[in-house]
Amino acid sequence: MNFAYVQYFTGTARPKTIISTSAIKNFEPRSEDDYKKGHLYDALLTPDGGEPGCFKAQILLLADSKSSIEERIKRGKRIPLPKVLDQVVEHSSSEDDQAALRVEMAQQKLNRTREATAKMKQIISEKLSQKRKNPLFPEARSAKHARYESHSDTDSGDDGAVVPKKLYDDLHQKYLALKKTTRELKEDVEKMRTREAKNTDMDVILEGVNSIKSKLESTGAGCSINANTKHDIVKKAKLRTDGRMVCVNDSVTLSLDQWVACQRQKKESKFVRSLATAIWGRNILKNRSTSGKVSNRLINDGGAAKPPLTPTKLNVLEACYEDWLREHGASGDVLAERMAAMTTHINSAVRDLGRDVRHALGTDQE
Repeated sequence: MNFAYVQYFTGTARPKTIISTSAIKNFEPRSEDDYKKGHLYDALLTPDGGEPGCFKAQILLLADSKSSIEERIKRGKRIPLPKVLDQVVEHSSSEDDQAALRVEMAQQKLNRTREATAKMKQIISEKLSQKRKNPLFPEARSAKHARYESHSDTDSGDDGAVVPKKLYDDLHQKYLALKKTTRELKEDVEKMRTREAKNTDMDVILEGVNSIKSKLESTGAGCSINANTKHDIVKKAKLRTDGRMVCVNDSVTLSLDQWVACQRQKKESKFVRSLATAIWGRNILKNRSTSGKVSNRLINDGGAAKPPLTPTKLNVLEACYEDWLREHGASGDVLAERMAAMTTHINSAVRDLGRDVRHALGTDQE
């Protein structure tokens, strides 16, 4: 699949456009259905009169050619817009995203240069083939003919045998220049990738230092570590990542995009709701409860009790929530009060999911 019809999320705007799938970060589809509906991808966009940037976008259609998507749009057939529920919609401005954007732009420039080089090679090959067919310029020419051509290059009275050689020399020089540019672009791309890999290694080292610091403090070792980092708070949620997935406390595994989306939440309730949805999934969470008991409202209606949330996953959610509150300055009585509200936030998420299901069923019946 070479082209995608996407909807960007740039502030309050929701533009739709057709882009190459190579402009979507970490995305290599193999079929028209090889994408996550409602999932937000990082895609390149050049706003009108603005600088290119990396924005969140959801994929609506995939096709091998741009004309296939344009034809479907012209037919007026309705294209469904999946509802985005478990991602944060905001412009990506982190250093990692900017580095990835620079690498992507350099790679695209390199691809364009390669295409131009291939076209230039084809032109040179065609011109050389025509020159060989010219009876005035046989392939196995004698040394006399070679000296004649060399002398005729400076003669104002050029004939048909000299013009192809001049054109060939000009195209050959352009080819050499493009080849040099391609080599330089390859070196730039490799430097950017090396720099990005070093940044990732530094993050892993920093996480290891903080882990060692936590172990020393918990065992009461008589030494102190004063590292000037933003992770001075000892976290209850221990993380491991391979760059694509994040494992929390060796119990819960989330995609890196889901984890980053949850951590960027600004409100307590939204953090708990989004992380709970990511941990259990929408279909499971809507059929669970925090207590495992029938609510007073449903006792008279003969409602059945929903199974309680998995204790291990609930402990992971509680640890992540406490870390999030501490990072936002909560401590002491304030921390205890807000931790007590976690159950309320989870119940609210379950109710909203149930309401969405009932609304969908009502729409289908109509």
